[in-house]
Amino acid sequence: MQSPLDRLAARGTISPRMHSAGQRLRGQFEIGVLGARDRDGELPPGIRGTGGVPTPSEVQLETLRAYKSAMRCLGAHVGAVVEAMCCHEQDVTVIAARQGRIRDKVMGVLEDGLKTLADHYRLTGRDDPAPGAGEAGPRRGPRARAKGVP
Repeated sequence: MQSPLDRLAARGTISPRMHSAGQRLRGQFEIGVLGARDRDGELPPGIRGTGGVPTPSEVQLETLRAYKSAMRCLGAHVGAVVEAMCCHEQDVTVIAARQGRIRDKVMGVLEDGLKTLADHYRLTGRDDPAPGAGEAGPRRGPRARAKGVP
């Protein structure tokens, strides 16, 4: 069964870069917070050992630090949406209902959060979804910038 994040990527609603960022956060959550172990025994991307072969507890602590760093870069409001989708595998509709917000607004917050997360992880690629892809309904256009902001 696909996660909500995987479904958004399969529909073309989010870019591969945004999807990779969400998957990376989920991996850090599973190892750092839940303590799940990678079957291959390899360190997650961006995690370094302390020298020799890292112990499972070292891997978990370093991964937890990376997870917390990623969540800090998102802030409380955006982080809550991204965490609910990526780590707890909640659908956008469920998140919107829980927060008492419109689904499209929550989707916008999620997209912005995944872009920020991808920047945090220094992932390359474009954030534009495939032409003609995405969910039914009009896509949001570029945001208007505030006066005096480049």
